[in-house]
Amino acid sequence: MVGLRGRRFAWVGFAAVVVCAFTGSFASATVAPKKVFYLELKVGQCALRPHSKILRVVPCSNPNHSLETYAALHGGWGTTLPTHAALVSIATSTCRSAYQRRFGHPIRSGYGFEFFFADPGSETKKYGDRVNCSLRLWPSYGALGAGRHTG
Repeated sequence: MVGLRGRRFAWVGFAAVVVCAFTGSFASATVAPKKVFYLELKVGQCALRPHSKILRVVPCSNPNHSLETYAALHGGWGTTLPTHAALVSIATSTCRSAYQRRFGHPIRSGYGFEFFFADPGSETKKYGDRVNCSLRLWPSYGALGAGRHTG
């Protein structure tokens, strides 16, 4: 008789652990970081510092996020890529003016921006003249801290 009670308790305990583990995996799945191609960042998304063209999107409450995307627009050069220097100049101007337009003031001291545009070839074919602009620390690069820093 004691053995049966022990087994029943063990099964109930096992079932509770399985339910908790299963529920926990659902909870973490809703807040787990996702990976996106660098030109697919959306306005309002926060991401960790890029080490490749695939970025980890995380909640802006994550104190380790180092990018906050505030604009995803077109640079205006169409399908013919200008020189790299011209691309940088256009992206710089586009990102600065997009921030000013959206928030009503220039980027504050201690912050800067990072932009992404398509490489020649298949990226340009797919994304065209898309420019993504994200707030970051400047001149150093690091975690922004918990919460939003744009605005």
